[in-house]
Amino acid sequence: MSCAGENLAFKARWTPEVYYDILTAIHLLQRAGRRTTLSNIGQRAFVPNLRLKYHLGELLELGLLDADRSVTKMGYDYCVDYRRSVDPFLRKYGLRRNK
Repeated sequence: MSCAGENLAFKARWTPEVYYDILTAIHLLQRAGRRTTLSNIGQRAFVPNLRLKYHLGELLELGLLDADRSVTKMGYDYCVDYRRSVDPFLRKYGLRRNK
């Protein structure tokens, strides 16, 4: 049995997965005392700068980031929920690339 788009997981990432990667990148950069520039975040999260600017705006609107590009409490809650619920599901079905 096969589903339509079975190779889609390796062509594009799901937006919630990208959000998680961006929030994680920002957290790790700040913890290491590094600046959260577009370039630094984009390299760690594997997101091109133009797309990153758009996603940062979305994360700010959602309350997952603040205006200083710091992860908010809600952003950390998102990451915890993602790790506990979403990531295992995606990995089970081969939809999350291992990094």
